[in-house]
Amino acid sequence: MAGATNVARTAGKLPGILALLLDIAKGWGAVEVARWIASRPEWPFHAGTLPWESREMWIALAGPVSNVILAFLFGMLLRGMNAVGHDFASPAERALVNMVAWSVVLNLSLAAFNLIPIFPLDGSKVLTGLLSPNAAARFQQLEPIGPILLLGLILIGSFSGVSVIGTIISPFTSTLGRLFTGGIL
Repeated sequence: MAGATNVARTAGKLPGILALLLDIAKGWGAVEVARWIASRPEWPFHAGTLPWESREMWIALAGPVSNVILAFLFGMLLRGMNAVGHDFASPAERALVNMVAWSVVLNLSLAAFNLIPIFPLDGSKVLTGLLSPNAAARFQQLEPIGPILLLGLILIGSFSGVSVIGTIISPFTSTLGRLFTGGIL
């Protein structure tokens, strides 16, 4: 009886421990990718050849790309769990499956949210890197109102019941979620 209690106690802590480890790994990975990109002043193009040569753009992409990679890995794990044919009937097993499924959804949602081109989100730096120098300078003039605009979009969704941001990111999340999980989500 005491052994079963210890297993249940340990299983209850497992999602939190896994989430912490994944958060540490994700943060380390994004930092390492950003450092690697930042250490190459002319990567991936020679200076002056393309409008998107901004290092800030590539550094800003590191976070959303790491989120998509994590979602893909969790999607493959979910596919593997589904392929095993086990029914995952116990509460701890269902919690594990739910945690993996939510990891796919949350990572894709974070990637899509961060790519919205509103300051201070990463999408604003990506868009700035893709624009011509004149258009980028005009776009950067909107930086002071970006946080207010973002808060306004969130509040509109809260008061109206129709999430503007959810409407923007849900096609990305649902399409890649179905693709990565083989239609399980």
